[in-house]
Amino acid sequence: MEERNVLRFVGVTGLPGVGKGEFVARLQAVLQEKGIAAYHYSLSDVLRTFVRQQGLPVERPVLHRIANELREKHGSGVLATMVADTIAETLRTFENELEVAFIIDSIRAPDEITTLRKRYDGKFVMVGLEAPLDLLVTRIIVRRRSDESADMLNQETAVREMLIKESGEGEPAHGHSIAKCIEMSDWHIQNTGSLDDLSVKIEDFIDKIL
Repeated sequence: MEERNVLRFVGVTGLPGVGKGEFVARLQAVLQEKGIAAYHYSLSDVLRTFVRQQGLPVERPVLHRIANELREKHGSGVLATMVADTIAETLRTFENELEVAFIIDSIRAPDEITTLRKRYDGKFVMVGLEAPLDLLVTRIIVRRRSDESADMLNQETAVREMLIKESGEGEPAHGHSIAKCIEMSDWHIQNTGSLDDLSVKIEDFIDKIL
């Protein structure tokens, strides 16, 4: 199957706690209900695999540091290129023409967006998920994910500082800059309500964009 037969490539960005995982899961489900095959790839998964191969702990500070080191050494779009190459391998396995969407999440650097836009030439749409900082802090503390340090989760100030850093403040040119990624997005979703509210917004996105 050639890439010209692909319906769309959807990029997803947003700060920790904004609900990227739930957005991706619900987007996949709705697309599949409409008869569109939906495949999910994550830049974070590529990064976690690399970190494990180095024998390092899979924790946010380590992931952040290694991501920056990879971008500095290989170019700021390196993680996006790795995922796009994996998608190309998947496309080669298709024997029939299908309506299909590839969802690519955990995009954190502007050059990752630029890389994917060039790669998919008009078939790529970028979604930016947003929510107020105070709400993100609360969600992160409540969810207590395993890659978040217990010390940080016990300090609201530390969570807030982490979010500000992830947004791009104080980061090098090749570092995380989620705020800029959101600015570069083609479609914006305020994820501040219920899961049903998010589903309605996903339906609107699919109807108007896909």
